[in-house]
Amino acid sequence: MFGDGVYFSDNSTKSLNYSYGYWGGGGYDNNCFMFVADVAMGKVHRAKSYTEHLPRAGSDSTFAEGGVAGVANNEMIVYSLDQVNLKYLCEFQD
Repeated sequence: MFGDGVYFSDNSTKSLNYSYGYWGGGGYDNNCFMFVADVAMGKVHRAKSYTEHLPRAGSDSTFAEGGVAGVANNEMIVYSLDQVNLKYLCEFQD
């Protein structure tokens, strides 16, 4: 929705829905994995809509605020893997 990048959320439910396969239209997996990461946002562009052409020149990341940018939960997008430092791998099981 906000360009090719690595997507994060500060809402664990948002991330878990993707991890469990909820958004794919299929059934839930019995277990899933989710990373906890440090993310260097740098110069942030605050999206007003998911129809914008992103990433924006001169910005390092995009912040899509829940209820404002056409998404229900906050989303943070970075466009370089160098901005991501994975800290923990969490496993969830039913």
